[in-house]
Parts: sequence; structure tokens; C-alpha cells
Amino acid sequence: MADKLRFALMGLGNAGGIYVRALNDVPDAELVGVIDLVPERLEAFAKEHNITHKVTDPTGIRAKNHERIIADLIQAISEDREPLVDPASARRTSELVAAIYKSSREGKTVELEVIARHAESRERRS
Repeated sequence: MADKLRFALMGLGNAGGIYVRALNDVPDAELVGVIDLVPERLEAFAKEHNITHKVTDPTGIRAKNHERIIADLIQAISEDREPLVDPASARRTSELVAAIYKSSREGKTVELEVIARHAESRERRS
């Protein structure tokens, strides 16, 4: 099984609820943090979903992980090795976000292509 896709949710208004409902249907997704400007809404949501990482100021989020990932990619290219975040993981993340919007627009569950291809690949190998 693939590593869990860990994510933080910014904004707990209407769209935030859509994201959470959609991501609940994704077995490899894990909500680990939330950001919202309304402290009461943030606290209630964090308590309901057992989230310990929460902030009301989006500027307080550190981007150091992105810098580290980019530096590792550059180093991986020069060392001819795989980067810490492989292209498949990045693709899964992008596809997940796109699927959330599609599900919201269409009002139904949508299948993630990457997960479907992964399942097909496993079936062929067995």
C-alpha cells in the first residue's frame, strides 16, 4: 500500500466541508492540519476531527518543507538517484485536488485515475 497522502486544509467554509467529505472517501488520505481565520470554527472543527495542528494565521505556515523538497530534487538529479518525493506522489496529490473539484461540480463520487491504474497493475502482477 502507498504511503498516506497527508494534507492540511485551509479555510473551513463551504468548500472546506466539500474537501473533507471527498477526502473521507480516499483511503490513502489523512487530514493532519487545519487553517481558518475564525478561531471558534477552527477549534470546533479540530475537536470534531481530532486535529492537533491548527492555526488562524496562514502566514504562520512554514514553507521549509518545499525548499527541502526542491533542494533534494536538484541533488537527486546531480546524484542520479530518486528524489524523496517521487513524481508519482506529486501526481497523486494533483489528481486528488482535481478530483475533489470534479466531485463537487458533479455532485457524485469520482474515481481517481492513479489509484485505478495502481489497482489494475497489481491485478496484472498477481
